[in-house]
Amino acid sequence: WTPRDQAGTRAGFVHVPMLIAETPGEQCRFAFEGTAVGIFVAAGPDAGAVEFQLDGGAWRKQNLFTTWSPTLHIPWAYVLDADLAPGQHELAMRVSADADPKSTGHAVRIAHLLVN
Repeated sequence: WTPRDQAGTRAGFVHVPMLIAETPGEQCRFAFEGTAVGIFVAAGPDAGAVEFQLDGGAWRKQNLFTTWSPTLHIPWAYVLDADLAPGQHELAMRVSADADPKSTGHAVRIAHLLVN
């Protein structure tokens, strides 16, 4: 991933592969084994929100826009759930149509999937 704007960046989070979606409704899912799951993202001026669902449960939302996002593509970790029963799980994620009012877009840029 390479930013298209003039916002600052952090080494190790540019010119690297990322799972990227920018259009509301785009989605992905992955299976994992563990008791906690999260995402490590690059949250910049266009950061949106991700909606997520664990094991077919209710959809929840995580805003990815940070205090520093207006001027910096900052690496940020979000724990989506840390109280799962041990075993196999499935995480579904989709780009939310909602975004922080200060954001210029809906970007979801995932550098790492976090699993415990």
